Amino acid sequence: MREESSRYYLEGEWTIDHVFEQATALKRHPIFTVSEECLPYPTFSVLDLKGVTEIDDAGCQLLTVWLSCLEKLGVKPALENASQPVRDALQRMGLE
Repeated sequence: MREESSRYYLEGEWTIDHVFEQATALKRHPIFTVSEECLPYPTFSVLDLKGVTEIDDAGCQLLTVWLSCLEKLGVKPALENASQPVRDALQRMGLE
């Protein structure tokens, strides 16, 4: 079985002050707007966090919800390229 993958780049501030904008962007993300003709979804997805400049508990919670949604679609997500402060925040929330 061939495992297909995709890569998504997350960026900006994932903080309480910006969580609404990030949630709106995720809602419009291609994986959630794909039509049934484009199925199946990729089975593996890399979420590249290099562009995330800051994250707090609200941002981690939003990321957790998004990861859960991906898993419910049968997509196995992996986080990559997080800066040390972002890794620290993710670790505090049990995401890394």
